[in-house]
Amino acid sequence: MEKLLEKLEAILVKESDHHQDLLKTAVTFNEAIKAEDLQLIQNCTAMHDEQVYKIAKLEDERIECSSEIAVLLGIKDEFPKLNIILQKIPQVWQKRLSSVQAKLKQQIIEISKLNTSSQILLQDALSFINSNIAIYQQSSPNSIRYGGKGKATCALSGRNLINKVV
Repeated sequence: MEKLLEKLEAILVKESDHHQDLLKTAVTFNEAIKAEDLQLIQNCTAMHDEQVYKIAKLEDERIECSSEIAVLLGIKDEFPKLNIILQKIPQVWQKRLSSVQAKLKQQIIEISKLNTSSQILLQDALSFINSNIAIYQQSSPNSIRYGGKGKATCALSGRNLINKVV
């Protein structure tokens, strides 16, 4: 049981570290949107995808480890929540794992706030782009006569112009 709890703690600490990296990426992504730096936005998106993948793998490990602990504790849930496990483990481990869990929750809240801010900024940018496209599309019928879409031939042929009597 001790080894499983140590393993769970190590997984949670790694997950917290990855969430901290994800938080830094979210801050950078938000700043890149504000600065309209497309290259940095693209880099942040790639880093974000990598970090989310790593976190997902750790989540799978955490669920597996939590399930093993739950079996030893007599918890019958297939995928027990960490709070349920925390209630049934020794007090020393409760404090250690609770502190890591609280840190993770705080990081997730911060990431969520930054993601919401970035989403709003991106929606505003897309709205601006859509309004510009709409303005361009509405002005098209008036500007058709100025483009190359007019008649392909001249109103008077060269022969008629030469043969005309002045």
